[in-house]
Amino acid sequence: MGARSIVLMDMVRPESLEGLFGEKYKALPNDEQRAAQALPAIKKLLPLWMAGAPLCQIEAAHLDKPDGLGKCEYARHFASRVVPDLAFLAGLPTQLLTARAKSGGGASQPLRTVLATLGGTIREGCDSPEALATRINNGRTVSRVEARKIYDKIKAHIPPGAPHEDFEITRQRIRAAEAVLSFMSTGF
Repeated sequence: MGARSIVLMDMVRPESLEGLFGEKYKALPNDEQRAAQALPAIKKLLPLWMAGAPLCQIEAAHLDKPDGLGKCEYARHFASRVVPDLAFLAGLPTQLLTARAKSGGGASQPLRTVLATLGGTIREGCDSPEALATRINNGRTVSRVEARKIYDKIKAHIPPGAPHEDFEITRQRIRAAEAVLSFMSTGF
């Protein structure tokens, strides 16, 4: 583990990680050993979260066992405590670039959509701006897992977008893809 790994771990609240790993993690003698335990687990769980996996799959991956998962307390802790910290961290570059552009007084380059939405994609459990747009367009009455299923159904119908497009345009492309799929499903 290098210094960058330890700095990354300093950006996540210690109590968030302690709740995910328990007393053994708390008892580790230094930041390097804590980072050595936490980073591989985050590296394993975060892609599952962003791919729309249900909590039971995240719990099974964390515990390395397929059943007897109970109430998925570790996955719930990951989703409610660790993910928000990671989303905040992922959103920092956008905030810094935006602040730099505002303080420069001149015209700024538009941010790539993927960078501008990175914090939101992590927070909402999505792996692309299009998946995030699907999640947002479908509202809070649709679960993260169900929003991913909708995205998987429509992704072949999503018109291509520009790398620097405004996120509202991304959302419009998703609405168009959902309309195409809906029209095709009616049998016309």
